[in-house]
Amino acid sequence: MNPCSKNKKAIALLAVNALDVPQSLELREHFSKCPGCHAYWDDMTNIRQALATGIPTADVDPSPRFYKKLEARLKTARPYSGLEHVGLWLGRAFWNWHIALPAALLVLCVALFTFKRDALHAPAAQAGSVSLGSSDPPPTIANYRVVASQSLEQFSELLDRQGDKPLPPAPIYTASGGVLVKSL
Repeated sequence: MNPCSKNKKAIALLAVNALDVPQSLELREHFSKCPGCHAYWDDMTNIRQALATGIPTADVDPSPRFYKKLEARLKTARPYSGLEHVGLWLGRAFWNWHIALPAALLVLCVALFTFKRDALHAPAAQAGSVSLGSSDPPPTIANYRVVASQSLEQFSELLDRQGDKPLPPAPIYTASGGVLVKSL
């Protein structure tokens, strides 16, 4: 049985002898009518005595009421599903929306920046892709990097072929780090 909710604090004070005499007498009279409050007072008194001795004992057994409560809880409990486990984990990890919201925004910003950056560089990489078919690409650093990343042997062959050709009549400009650089 559970104690009366209005008496819990008074029972705890009575167990440590901190309740005044009139309230103490009134509460002890209530114990004769309410077995739940009496059992709660017994538990609080036992706890006070155990704490007063300061020596933990290994032979302390829980009361039969504890086992009844535990058994009732176990009978009504159901196992969590996988989704509930994930929800519980996330609930513990992000217990406060003040933490969860900035974290989610940070992840979103990083994802958008990464995808946007990849999308911006994808056309340049496609335009700069070099096929070493019948005609050689213009002699730019960007083209040399692309060919060298594909194969060092192809890069060496390209340099040999372009070394035998005369330089183009007009200078070729390349973009490097946002600055236009004149290639020689």
